[in-house]
Amino acid sequence: MRSLKVLLLEPHAYRLMNLHQMLNGLGIYDVRVAETTLQAHGVLERRGPVDIVICDPLSPEHDGMGFVEHLALHGLASALIVLSGARRSVLQGVVELIELSGLRVLGSTPAPASPSQLHPLLLQHPEAGPVA
Repeated sequence: MRSLKVLLLEPHAYRLMNLHQMLNGLGIYDVRVAETTLQAHGVLERRGPVDIVICDPLSPEHDGMGFVEHLALHGLASALIVLSGARRSVLQGVVELIELSGLRVLGSTPAPASPSQLHPLLLQHPEAGPVA
């Protein structure tokens, strides 16, 4: 996969580490991590925009929808993958709201995700594909 820049926002350290290793296994090595939206803002400020953010905008641990709006408003990500344990009907509404903000949603998958669930979503990004 081409060199995608991915930001993982996950409040649980063990899930964050697991997702990071999963992305490395899929050939994505430019992975930035944050456990809180405050940390995520800092990462984006220091290292610049990313191609994809993977997060749960409905997480009770942080203001995910506010963070998503900030991403879209400031052009800090070109796409989002929703990783959530919420019901599909709830996720559909969230995806619609995110897309109205101008951020492209590559898809959603239940948490915790597997490589077989994440890989096809990552491949939907225009910068993804085999290394030349």
